[in-house]
Amino acid sequence: RDTKQLYINNKEVIHLSPLISSRISEMSIWNADDNEAAYQVFTNNIKAKLALIEAHQSKGALLEDYEAFCGIIGVLPHPKLSYTAKRDPAAPVDPADPLDSPDAVAEIKDYKVDAGTVKALLLAVGRSKLLTRISFVRCELSAKASRELIESLPHVVPIRDLVLDWTTGVSEMLSKTPSASLAAALARVSVLSLRSVGLGDKGATVLSELIAKNYSI
Repeated sequence: RDTKQLYINNKEVIHLSPLISSRISEMSIWNADDNEAAYQVFTNNIKAKLALIEAHQSKGALLEDYEAFCGIIGVLPHPKLSYTAKRDPAAPVDPADPLDSPDAVAEIKDYKVDAGTVKALLLAVGRSKLLTRISFVRCELSAKASRELIESLPHVVPIRDLVLDWTTGVSEMLSKTPSASLAAALARVSVLSLRSVGLGDKGATVLSELIAKNYSI
């Protein structure tokens, strides 16, 4: 009664909460390529959507805001997106893990990440102000998703930590994005984790130059 099952690629079952599943039609199945296509339609008609984005009133709940922006953009909510609320500041922190903190985090693991998901998530974060960390771990970041991440991050004040560990597409993002855009995207980031992303020589050079100019990282 409390969950809805979706079959992905005819084999994986995703259990969605009522919050998300109630808005997905019985025939809808999440697919990264379909979300990318819907995102392209959104960008082609963005002027008509801006009024809806600006009119959205935050409900004070990140996932509800995220779901609302998914509806405006025309994409389905990502089945692997999880949100962990801020912990008690007095709660113990693992000293061996530099990424362990009591701060709130939105995370996707082991899945494709499309541009529509990134857009909706960052709009929700900017509106709700409840999140300080975004984490994509062992994901496949599409070229459009990478571009959306770089373009939207400068406008999302709360984000301080960006985790892209073991995620493909990061090296290409660093090597192909203009340095000024990268610098703007990472200007407020204090923790940037890029474990095993295959930077390559060019990516490493770009990153080292960015860090040299960004004293917050």
